Amino acid sequence: SRLEKTKQSMCSVSCVHVYSLSKSQLPDMVGALYATDYDSIRQNLRQSSKYGGIVCSESTQRSQEDLDSFRSKGTYL
Repeated sequence: SRLEKTKQSMCSVSCVHVYSLSKSQLPDMVGALYATDYDSIRQNLRQSSKYGGIVCSESTQRSQEDLDSFRSKGTYL
Protein backbone atom coordinates (compact mmCIF):
# COMPACT_ATOMS: atom_id res chain seq x y z
CA SER A 1 0.00 0.00 0.00
CA ARG A 2 1.04 3.65 -0.33
CA LEU A 3 1.18 4.03 3.44
CA GLU A 4 3.64 1.16 3.82
CA LYS A 5 5.82 2.47 0.98
CA THR A 6 5.86 5.92 2.55
CA LYS A 7 6.77 4.52 5.99
CA GLN A 8 9.58 2.45 4.48
CA SER A 9 11.05 5.54 2.80
CA MET A 10 11.51 7.26 6.20
CA CYS A 11 14.43 6.83 8.60
CA SER A 12 12.09 6.22 11.51
CA VAL A 13 8.38 6.45 12.24
CA SER A 14 7.47 7.52 15.75
CA CYS A 15 3.70 7.78 15.27
CA VAL A 16 1.03 6.96 12.70
CA HIS A 17 -2.41 8.50 12.90
CA VAL A 18 -4.82 7.85 10.03
CA TYR A 19 -7.59 10.39 10.30
CA SER A 20 -9.59 9.76 7.14
CA LEU A 21 -9.51 7.56 4.10
CA SER A 22 -12.27 9.16 2.09
CA LYS A 23 -11.54 11.04 -1.11
CA SER A 24 -13.28 14.37 -1.49
CA GLN A 25 -12.89 17.88 -2.84
CA LEU A 26 -12.09 20.29 -0.02
CA PRO A 27 -13.49 23.82 0.04
CA ASP A 28 -11.03 26.74 -0.23
CA MET A 29 -11.53 27.82 3.39
CA VAL A 30 -10.15 24.58 4.84
CA GLY A 31 -6.56 25.88 4.76
CA ALA A 32 -7.45 28.95 6.80
CA LEU A 33 -9.44 26.88 9.31
CA TYR A 34 -6.60 24.39 9.66
CA ALA A 35 -4.02 27.15 10.18
CA THR A 36 -6.15 28.82 12.85
CA ASP A 37 -6.77 25.54 14.66
CA TYR A 38 -3.09 24.59 14.41
CA ASP A 39 -1.92 27.93 15.86
CA SER A 40 -4.46 27.73 18.68
CA ILE A 41 -3.44 24.19 19.64
CA ARG A 42 0.28 25.04 19.51
CA GLN A 43 -0.28 28.00 21.83
CA ASN A 44 -2.32 25.91 24.29
CA LEU A 45 -0.70 22.52 23.81
CA ARG A 46 -0.42 21.56 27.48
CA GLN A 47 -3.98 22.58 28.38
CA SER A 48 -5.68 21.20 25.25
CA SER A 49 -4.28 17.68 25.62
CA LYS A 50 -6.10 17.09 28.90
CA TYR A 51 -9.49 17.62 27.20
CA GLY A 52 -8.97 15.09 24.38
CA GLY A 53 -10.88 11.83 24.16
CA ILE A 54 -7.83 9.68 23.40
CA VAL A 55 -5.83 8.55 26.44
CA CYS A 56 -2.69 6.43 26.62
CA SER A 57 -1.45 5.60 30.10
CA GLU A 58 1.98 4.62 28.71
CA SER A 59 2.60 7.94 26.96
CA THR A 60 5.27 10.26 28.31
CA GLN A 61 6.09 13.88 27.63
CA ARG A 62 9.29 14.32 25.64
CA SER A 63 12.15 16.18 27.28
CA GLN A 64 13.40 19.48 25.90
CA GLU A 65 16.63 17.72 24.86
CA ASP A 66 14.62 15.20 22.80
CA LEU A 67 12.67 17.99 21.11
CA ASP A 68 15.87 19.92 20.36
CA SER A 69 17.40 16.79 18.87
CA PHE A 70 14.36 16.21 16.63
CA ARG A 71 14.36 19.87 15.55
CA SER A 72 18.06 19.73 14.64
CA LYS A 73 17.30 16.73 12.41
CA GLY A 74 14.36 18.55 10.83
CA THR A 75 11.86 15.93 12.02
CA TYR A 76 9.86 18.07 14.45
CA LEU A 77 8.32 21.54 14.15
